[in-house]
Amino acid sequence: MRQHHKTCKECNAPFTSKRSDAKYCSGACKQYFCLKNRGKNPNVQELTQLVATLKSLINCYQKSESMISPYLPAELKKMFHDLGNISRTLVTPTENI
Repeated sequence: MRQHHKTCKECNAPFTSKRSDAKYCSGACKQYFCLKNRGKNPNVQELTQLVATLKSLINCYQKSESMISPYLPAELKKMFHDLGNISRTLVTPTENI
C-alpha cells in the first residue's frame, strides 16, 4: 500500500497517510478545524450574484443619474454616490443593462 507524506491542515504537523486525499493528521485535528471554521464559509455563488447585482445597480444609476436623480430621496442618492466612489475601480460598464 502506498503511503502519502503530507502536512496537517490544522496543526501543520507532518504526517503519513494511507489515502491521497487526507488533509489532517488525526480525527481530533479534523474536528477542531471544522468547529473552528463552522459558519465561516459563505456561499460563494450567492455572494458573486449579489456583487454582480450591486455593480449593475451602480452602473445603471451612473448612466441615468440626471434623469432619475430628481425623483430619488436624498438618502438613496447619497448611498449611490458613496457606493460609486468606493467601487469606482471595481465597477466595469456592463452592456445591455
